[in-house]
Amino acid sequence: ARLNKLVTLELSSNELSTLPPEIFTNLVNLTTLDLSRNKLSVIQPNLFLNLRNIKTINLRENKLKDLPIKTLITLAN
Repeated sequence: ARLNKLVTLELSSNELSTLPPEIFTNLVNLTTLDLSRNKLSVIQPNLFLNLRNIKTINLRENKLKDLPIKTLITLAN
């Protein structure tokens, strides 16, 4: 599916425990991503790499114990 024009993605409350590494690859115009209220315990370092226009990522109420600094650095570029 071509979702390259998508700007908001709401995935909250879906009981997601993992996210495939390539899940956000083509979402270059995404500005808002809501992953809240899931069961995520790990965020892969390059998961958000292609989200060039992202402004908000909501990870509230997951099972995350830590967030790799590399994940945040890729968001800053």
